[in-house]
Amino acid sequence: MAHLCMQPVKIDSKLVEERFWNDEFKETRGRFIRDAFMAGRAAYDQLNNLNTESWIANDVIPKYRADIRTALRTLVVHGQDNRLSRPDDEDLIWDGDLRWRHSDGRKPSCEEFDWLVDYLAGDAEHRTDDETEGDALLALSSMQGLGSSTKQQSYISSLIRFDKVSQNGHFLIGFYLLVVFWRIKSSGKDLPFSPTQENWRSLVKNTWETLEIVTWSDNAIDGIPAIVTLTRLNLTASDNGVPREWFTDLAAIVHKVLVKSQREQATLVNNGIGQAAIDTALSSIQGLHDDLGCVIDQRNASQRVHNA
Repeated sequence: MAHLCMQPVKIDSKLVEERFWNDEFKETRGRFIRDAFMAGRAAYDQLNNLNTESWIANDVIPKYRADIRTALRTLVVHGQDNRLSRPDDEDLIWDGDLRWRHSDGRKPSCEEFDWLVDYLAGDAEHRTDDETEGDALLALSSMQGLGSSTKQQSYISSLIRFDKVSQNGHFLIGFYLLVVFWRIKSSGKDLPFSPTQENWRSLVKNTWETLEIVTWSDNAIDGIPAIVTLTRLNLTASDNGVPREWFTDLAAIVHKVLVKSQREQATLVNNGIGQAAIDTALSSIQGLHDDLGCVIDQRNASQRVHNA
């Protein structure tokens, strides 16, 4: 069953709709996630320690990379508490739980995820496929943070590298990244960078531009309040931290998203999205739009005083 879910082919949805509520599934699921994680790390270690000058390198490198892909895909399809998932299931972004423990009950340390951070950083040069990158990002979300002190900057750099909208099955990577940051922020941890940084502002702006052009799913609707929360981090930045023009451009994009969401309410309901979720999303977008307008007015007033 899990093997079928891992395949990049369309399978009968009934095969992944079955729910498992027994403790045996929970235990088996946790073991599969842990074993897949360890298998991926072992394959990466073999790949990383390989003498590329060796005559067998060209034969085994594809094998090790395939082993890593298989391990990550195995991990991801077990990302739901009570069922198996397709690896391109958008529910994994919001509801997936890939946390695991050692056989003795210990939680893994951040250092144990270093290999995944290195794998993503190295993939920038070797470019395998978007699916594997998406799987690796999901696996790293179980770390509940931004990694060990020695790898944190590398992880952030890898995240910023995905600062574009990229199709990974049904995954929108830029949208996912903000979810990662929202999870970190909502857990009470500080983000290790300032929201005034240009890369962060670009990620936020690109995500709103994506919301303007893509067809919304229920997962996108559910995620909008999180996107709004993270966007508001820029509103509290110092006057000199974020250019005035950025707020003006963003307000125009948010306005378009607001108009779209108001115009397409009936269609969203017809597609099975709950009215309560739509109302929450609309309210959060409207609130952000109003606040952006206030910030722009304040900035303009300050500029007029400065020029006087």
